[in-house]
Amino acid sequence: MARITDFFVRIYRRVLVHHARHLSAQLMFYLLLIGLLPVFIAGYVVNAQFESNLLAQTEQDLKHRLGEMNDGIETYFRTQEKNLRTFASTPTLQKIMQESIAAYVQDGADGLALQEVEDKYADFLSAYAENNFYTDIYLVSKDGDVLISLLHGTGHGVNLQQAGWGERSMGAVFKQSMSVFQVLTSYPEVDEEHGVYVYVASPVQVNDEIIGSVMLKVNMKNIQIFYLDSLQLTDDIHMIVAQNVAGKWQRVYLSGLSDEKTLSPWEINNLQQHILHMNHMLKNQNYYEVSSYLPTFAAFVVLGVPQAYVMADVQRSRWLVLLFMLVSALVIVLLASRLASNFIRPIRELGRSFQALGHGETRVSVAIERQDEIGLLARQFNEMADNLQKTKSQLVQSEKLASIGHLAAGVAHEINNPMGIVTANVSTLDEYVRQLIACVECLNTADVSAQQELVARMQALYRQQDLKFVCEDTGSLLQETNQNLSRVRDIVSSMQVFAEIDKEDVVACDLVALMDSCLAEITTQITGHINLLREYDGAEPVQGRPKQLKRAFLHVLDNALKAVEQKEHGIIRVRIQHQEGMAVISIDDNGVGISPDNKDKIFNPFFTTRAVGQGLGMGLSVTYSIITAHGGDISAASREGKGTRICIRLPSGVDVVASNT
Repeated sequence: MARITDFFVRIYRRVLVHHARHLSAQLMFYLLLIGLLPVFIAGYVVNAQFESNLLAQTEQDLKHRLGEMNDGIETYFRTQEKNLRTFASTPTLQKIMQESIAAYVQDGADGLALQEVEDKYADFLSAYAENNFYTDIYLVSKDGDVLISLLHGTGHGVNLQQAGWGERSMGAVFKQSMSVFQVLTSYPEVDEEHGVYVYVASPVQVNDEIIGSVMLKVNMKNIQIFYLDSLQLTDDIHMIVAQNVAGKWQRVYLSGLSDEKTLSPWEINNLQQHILHMNHMLKNQNYYEVSSYLPTFAAFVVLGVPQAYVMADVQRSRWLVLLFMLVSALVIVLLASRLASNFIRPIRELGRSFQALGHGETRVSVAIERQDEIGLLARQFNEMADNLQKTKSQLVQSEKLASIGHLAAGVAHEINNPMGIVTANVSTLDEYVRQLIACVECLNTADVSAQQELVARMQALYRQQDLKFVCEDTGSLLQETNQNLSRVRDIVSSMQVFAEIDKEDVVACDLVALMDSCLAEITTQITGHINLLREYDGAEPVQGRPKQLKRAFLHVLDNALKAVEQKEHGIIRVRIQHQEGMAVISIDDNGVGISPDNKDKIFNPFFTTRAVGQGLGMGLSVTYSIITAHGGDISAASREGKGTRICIRLPSGVDVVASNT
């Protein structure tokens, strides 16, 4: 589960860092999080419950096997005890016991008489031992002397009550069999040479008198063969069965998986842990283990199964949960993508419509037919766009009226100045004309005969009226009047441009040809110190009025030419490009530039920085009107003393031009 958690944490961080700015990613992420969170919790709970149940089942299974083992051992020995009791009461065994005792009394343990008795009944005793998988059969006198050791001769001739034998399991079980009339089982005894053994003994009674004891030697491996198959132990399962004798642990019987007779330190530690936590499953050395007490042997048994074997099912469960989560995530992603698209697509369409509306498009609407909040938003947007169009039309009309008023005020101001001068000059000329008329009338009424008197009168009048100054000043007044009238004529001519902007037909205009025609007209004004550069890249025809566009280009070129005429190395660069459906015309110069204070005034009517009499200040104003009438825009970028760039952008399409006329 920790790896699954880390996986989702990495996904969250990646989404947060790289995609948090996108609404679709946020929506999909949170839908995925909301959808997978219950799946994750459910998977975690199910897996945890499955693991808990599996461990409980493992513990129950191990305890069940231990119970079966205890029952099997108990049943086995009770069966052996019952069989031995029956065997001890048979006349044949009683006869063998009597003859063995008599032979022992006659010749001793190594005499021929006892050997003859053993040989006589060897087949009978051997058949009984082999049929029951006994290691050996002993016949012991009531004094503890081992009369017969049938198969191996172990302890033959010894006395089980003597020191060294009385404390051993074989001596202990003999003493018990002599004290009570029943079959007894001894505790296991470790034979360093042959393994672990258990002794079962029963008194032999003749005529209600105990004459000796019959004893069986049982190898613990025989018991293992009896119950290991029923436990279905695999090579991975380990088992420890040991008893503590005088503070020393010894193995009661082998696990069947190894031949080690001594316990390892970790096995001893396991036993000590299990004694403290009896009947609880513990985890030791990557094993799940349970323990129990074997009263038959006064021993403890530990049965363990590998953790990897148990957790394999848990691991498979985890992978199944992970697979389920991945499938759920895929389904949720598909649903979230569908839902996100259902939300984001109309929002993006609204965004594009807002962008188009912000760029000045007039016919903008959103075709979203929905009955939810997004549909309501779309309808409100369409209503807003219609209202904006109406408001824009009203603002355009108001702006036109304001522009007309501003233009009329400017025209009146510009005409008033020259007309005032003309009026003053006409008044002065009127006085001068009266004086000259008086001189002419004097000549008309004088007598020709009186020439001297006429000359004298004319000279007096010439001096009195200062006709010399009148003659000299009349020429200046007429010249000044003519200049101011010419200025008025130019102003009126400029006004005619505004009236004639939409009178020319809209046609496809080759901007390169128009620009080359304009440059050809100003070539005569270009001196040797001015370098004219052309850069035409990707120019395409636009819909417009060629004469008006040519007039606009000429005004800009004329300003650029005037700006560089004082430069030692003047440069005028003309660029024509096509970018995103717009024709872009840039006219750069490295002239005197425009001061920041005047930059916002250059498109105002009658604004000029030239000397009086060198310009009306209508060139860029007329250019602005022409370009905007074509649906384009014009902008200026300048640094004082470094140069100026005028950028004109014209859209393609006759509809744009027609909508702006």
